[in-house]
Amino acid sequence: MANDASKGLWVMVALVAAFVAALVVLVVSPAGDRGAMIVSDVFYILFSAAATTLGVLAVRHHGRVSTVGRVLLLLTITMALDTLGGVVWAVYEIGLDLQPFPSAADGVWALFYVMGVVALVYALRRVWSHIPARTRVVVAIVWVVLVVAIVQYVLRPIFMDTTYSPLLKLLSVMYLIGDALLLLLAGLLFAALRRGAYGASWLAFLAGFGVYAVADLVYTFSVWQGTYVSGRPIDALWYVGHALFAYGFYRHAKILR
Repeated sequence: MANDASKGLWVMVALVAAFVAALVVLVVSPAGDRGAMIVSDVFYILFSAAATTLGVLAVRHHGRVSTVGRVLLLLTITMALDTLGGVVWAVYEIGLDLQPFPSAADGVWALFYVMGVVALVYALRRVWSHIPARTRVVVAIVWVVLVVAIVQYVLRPIFMDTTYSPLLKLLSVMYLIGDALLLLLAGLLFAALRRGAYGASWLAFLAGFGVYAVADLVYTFSVWQGTYVSGRPIDALWYVGHALFAYGFYRHAKILR
């Protein structure tokens, strides 16, 4: 048990070190704005691909017959779609020197949300009875307040802006509502985890979705205001989400025995 804890600590140290290295590169920008943009896109792909790889190993460890194995498979597919979205984004931004928002990458990330919702709904079906009715109501109320705040302070100003294209408005809704749905499901699953369902290692996945939501919220608002620039430290928020997923998968893969 102590050996497993030590290995887990080293994995966390490696993930933190990789994140710090990426953040330093984004802050210092030694190769200028375009260099920082390229580094940002490459790091996004590498972090998400690493999480996907650990997900595949976790699924192999558990198999696809057990409930845990199936949820891990769905989450791994979710991360694979995130990796593919990052690749498509990089092709537009680096290879074609085109604005990647909007682009085909948004279509891939739409599938990311669909698969993420499917994964969390499947996980919740198995533990719904672990969540007291009162807790469900509390989570729902908190979620409604969050959605109202997002609509009032982010989506409403965007939709009132007549200079913002209808497509960008639609994509803004997709990202933020998608994140809101994932947060609702994650909140309910967190309540089940507190009562012993699945295990504490699943908190990493839920925290990962939470960090994604924050990153998307900041990104959507920044793009609308015209202040977002690819290759800035804000991009590191997505790396944190990837690292959390990677650690969650590692805890299930047990590949370092």
